[in-house]
Amino acid sequence: MNNMKLKKLLLFGVIGSFFLPIISISCKHKIANEISIDEKKVNIKYLSRLNLSQIATLHNFEPIFYNLKPAKDGSITYLNYVQKISKENELIFDSQNKYKPSFKIKESWKQIKTEYDNFKISKVNISKSNILNNFFTEYDFNEIKKAGGFSDLWFYYLANLNKETDYFRVSNPYFFDFQTIIFRLVHDIKTNNNLMNTNHLLNSQGKNYLKRYLFNNEFIQAESWLNSDSEIFRRTFLNFLILYLNKFDLNIKKIDIDWNKAEVKENDFSNQRYIAFKIKDIINFQNESIINNQIKEKTFYINGFRNYATNLKFGVGEQGLNEQLPLFNDYVQNAYLTIKQDKNLDLGKDINSFIKGYNSIDYWNSRGLVYLFSKFKSRLQLDIPEIYQKQDEKYEVIDVQFTNYYQTSQIIRLIIRVYKKNGETKDYALLSSNFDDHGHLLKGLATKLLDINELNNKDYAIYHKNKTISFKTLKLNDFSDTSLFKDLIKKALVKTQSYIKIQNTNKIEKNSDIANILTAYLNNYLLAYALETQNSNLNTGVKKIELDSVIQRENEVELSFNFYKFISENDFSFSTKNQQPFYNLKITVSNLLNSRNNLDFKIISKGVINE
Repeated sequence: MNNMKLKKLLLFGVIGSFFLPIISISCKHKIANEISIDEKKVNIKYLSRLNLSQIATLHNFEPIFYNLKPAKDGSITYLNYVQKISKENELIFDSQNKYKPSFKIKESWKQIKTEYDNFKISKVNISKSNILNNFFTEYDFNEIKKAGGFSDLWFYYLANLNKETDYFRVSNPYFFDFQTIIFRLVHDIKTNNNLMNTNHLLNSQGKNYLKRYLFNNEFIQAESWLNSDSEIFRRTFLNFLILYLNKFDLNIKKIDIDWNKAEVKENDFSNQRYIAFKIKDIINFQNESIINNQIKEKTFYINGFRNYATNLKFGVGEQGLNEQLPLFNDYVQNAYLTIKQDKNLDLGKDINSFIKGYNSIDYWNSRGLVYLFSKFKSRLQLDIPEIYQKQDEKYEVIDVQFTNYYQTSQIIRLIIRVYKKNGETKDYALLSSNFDDHGHLLKGLATKLLDINELNNKDYAIYHKNKTISFKTLKLNDFSDTSLFKDLIKKALVKTQSYIKIQNTNKIEKNSDIANILTAYLNNYLLAYALETQNSNLNTGVKKIELDSVIQRENEVELSFNFYKFISENDFSFSTKNQQPFYNLKITVSNLLNSRNNLDFKIISKGVINE
């Protein structure tokens, strides 16, 4: 491709909205021939962004036209499928009802070749001359992977493939090409753009009815999207794909794909995966097949599915997932974990409350957060999406676990139990990087016994590509003899006092909220260091600190804490059967419950036990 051609391509590669502003139309829309539009499903303004073929498409996958005269039982009677579009620009339904929009609609698209050797989208009333054989071009998957989807790279590849022809991309159309339109749909879903803009699709009640079963590819694995539970997600995706295709007046009613023969394809260039599929058939409004056997043998690709076998955002490392249960966020789109807050106890709002900079002692690590969440599981909340509210009763966190992804212990796992209204239950796994849509990692463990202000990036057990994590074993006995150890205990006690003020507590009991909060902070501060590991494996070191006993005296409390190790490299449970403590710490604390006097503590005893 010459420099002029490349320059021309990039000049027109600016992304922008193709749709012009539409004048607002009355909320209630009644048709003279006793047909009305159900605005509880879609608004008239959105329909004004479509051509007639697209309006027919919308009705065919989600009936929007109904008879004003109700049925005998008072229910709405929707019209059957659109069978054809007449020369008079009327929708003709199976029942022979006819409908012609009284509002302004968009023109159709037709791809033409200009005198300057550009493919350009022309706006026409009816597009009839498009040749389908040229529409279904099969492309080299290696080139598809490089482009990654609807992008300047994709059009650079297409222009180079066509040798003498560029693409006139002013106003950002998507052109007459099946694969390109798939890419564009995925792009628009991800970016909330054009026909997939959520605000444009709102119904009269302010809800996004038509997109309720649309699962954004970037939030779900390709394998999960292909399983039997996701059939409605696939069908909805195809329906919107047909909506995009019919911008060219193809009058497609249905695309038939045998998903059992579809394949998941890897991508070495990014954190997305692809689904490769072949078209079984395409049916038009007249229930006629419009593709030949040659087209049925071609392979096409849906892009943008989440890939966990990566070091990029949401990834767990190149080795990929090691989960025994399905992922909860492949069931609930973009799940958001929150924490119940009230006037007596505020642990934080969500995972962001525990994510800080590395120079902050309150950037939580896996040891601290597993303990905190294990003790306060009942406060962890996940909302039931509207699409599941008729079948799901509640979601409950039943377990909190460690993982060893990246070999850094920076991702924890929740086990979520879904209770169905029919009495059935199903368990799922939810990784901490999916607690919201930010992809956070927890704080890495320090590999040197230094104050946080003295630690550098290289002093943490965190993942670096092509570099093995290696560090000297840190002994708990050595750590407990340092002033740092005492300083961290003091910091945990001070943190706990702020919760005591809120709860107005006058004593500490072993399993009380205050005791659990104190122990959680001790886990987060003392076990912020990679203690007692073997061969730099973080799943061989100290796993947790548990409060063993409480003895209350006047203005003083004696607290005994036990330290536990992982019993094996595959021990990811918070509580393991037959676990035995290997170390004990006993302290007395003065004025913990009385903030008016100076807080003080003393280590009574410490040392190894049961070894």
